[in-house]
Amino acid sequence: MKSAVISSKDLFQNRIRAEQFLSPDLEIIRNVKSGKFPLSPVARIGKVRGGKRLPHNSRYVSDGIPYVRNTDIKDLRVDFENVAMISHEQQKRIARYPLKYHDVVIGIAGTIGNVGLVDEKIEVCQFNENLARITEIEINPHYLAVYLASSFGQAYINFLKGGAVQHKLSLESINRIEVSLPPAELQSHIAQVMQHAYAERWRKLQEAEKLFGEIQPMVLVRLGVTQTDNIRPKRFVKSIREIAGGRFDFEAVAATMAVDFGNVKATPLNQVATQILERTLPVRDCPNEEVNYISLGNIAPNTGELVDFALMKGSKVLSSATRFKTGDILFGRMRPYLNKVWIAEFDGICTGEAVVLRPDLTRVDTLFLQALLMSRITLEQVVPFQSGTSLPRVTPSYIMQVKLPIPEDIGLQKEISLEINNRRVQAKLSRVEAEHVVDEAKVRVEKMILGEVEP
Repeated sequence: MKSAVISSKDLFQNRIRAEQFLSPDLEIIRNVKSGKFPLSPVARIGKVRGGKRLPHNSRYVSDGIPYVRNTDIKDLRVDFENVAMISHEQQKRIARYPLKYHDVVIGIAGTIGNVGLVDEKIEVCQFNENLARITEIEINPHYLAVYLASSFGQAYINFLKGGAVQHKLSLESINRIEVSLPPAELQSHIAQVMQHAYAERWRKLQEAEKLFGEIQPMVLVRLGVTQTDNIRPKRFVKSIREIAGGRFDFEAVAATMAVDFGNVKATPLNQVATQILERTLPVRDCPNEEVNYISLGNIAPNTGELVDFALMKGSKVLSSATRFKTGDILFGRMRPYLNKVWIAEFDGICTGEAVVLRPDLTRVDTLFLQALLMSRITLEQVVPFQSGTSLPRVTPSYIMQVKLPIPEDIGLQKEISLEINNRRVQAKLSRVEAEHVVDEAKVRVEKMILGEVEP
């Protein structure tokens, strides 16, 4: 049994949570306290300031002032590529809460402990109430970001955050985080190690994306189908009587395409796969069981990979779900342009926003079919028939009518599938290597922070 000693000051000033003393955080804090270099609280290193919530009914704009949120913190930096924008009028109301060059930003609500550095010179920038910034930093700001994101900084953050139901990190708690202070040269070296690691990670992830992106074009080339020739506009003639009283979707009429597959026979999807319609209501049928439930959020766009998956209690699945078996294909029908198509790796149930397809293995190879369903050929036939504005969907009947270039030679399909698989394996390896680079750098950096190894 572990025991912990805490000062009376801590007892009177902070809410004490039992899990603080049952977690490994205290042990990590003891390690950094016993390290080679002196510690200093953040309050003596810089000034901690909070962000500001936008006024009620505020709206983002397409061109304006950057408004940084927790989701904009990636790879130890504030990423401005997809940052939300607010109008100049909105900015004036929260102008006292700016974000400046070389500020360190910390998530204090939501994703608590998310750390990033403002490494771009932005003329005017604001940030929201779920973030805090450390400004006027007197040590290397890159190093401070690395330290706060390390196991040492995160241990302090976990120990100091409060709130019984929803945890939050107060500005005063940030001020109390103790930072190890190696010499300035070592701080700079530590920062460079992590910068190089994240740059290499980005390079390897780009390499993986390139490999994934080349799969669909490769399939069409092997089939002798060219993207410039396989799509041409198709004209429609409709009478006024047909249009009157119904929904006239100009995009669907104008954008529908006819596909020319060259020498490969155009085969409707419903001839090589069956739609599975077996339904269940988990909250009623298996409320106390752990189920393999797949939502569209668990399927990565364009790659067909499973992401962020975890078992779920049946009682948590409130809507009707479709059963699937290993080897079935799940095709995302909501926002089909996101291109979410997954080959089931186990039996389970899924959201009704996915169409479950069971391939006829005597006519089509599963991996080959998945590649075709993620290709532009499928998108060009499906997307024009989506309906709805905020969450457009396409009906299963349209999906089942999609025409695909499926050669009768199953051996050729399997040859192409083998090449698909080889590229997927290479892409996944690049992703694993990308994370390994960062993990190795973190281990090395933390040893340098403790003074256990030389740079």
